[in-house]
Amino acid sequence: MIKNTLSVCELANLLRADDNAGWSHCGARVLAQYLEDLSDDLGEDIEADIVAIRCDYSEYTLAELFDLHEPDWESIAREFLDSGDWDPESYLDDLRDHCGTLLEVEHGPDPSTGLPRENTYIIQDF
Repeated sequence: MIKNTLSVCELANLLRADDNAGWSHCGARVLAQYLEDLSDDLGEDIEADIVAIRCDYSEYTLAELFDLHEPDWESIAREFLDSGDWDPESYLDDLRDHCGTLLEVEHGPDPSTGLPRENTYIIQDF
């Protein structure tokens, strides 16, 4: 068996090259760093199987996550409007408890406009 050890940057580039995954630049980097840290914590190598990684993890905006995990979003939206106390951070905490892995991806400002971009989130799919 031949093994090739990848740097975080090399793994991020491989993730970005996977057209079927659609990782953002920052998302690929955050996930690559997470996998390296996980490998260190476990004390064992993780195979850089790009297809398996694509199947195990997904990147979403907050709205996409909410839509994915809250199919009855209309009733939740009504609850929020009635109570006025819905907190995205507590929603993410609940989701983190449910999913196990929830990585926040902070995107810098848009280089062409300088305007802030929305953060995305990587979750482990089950």
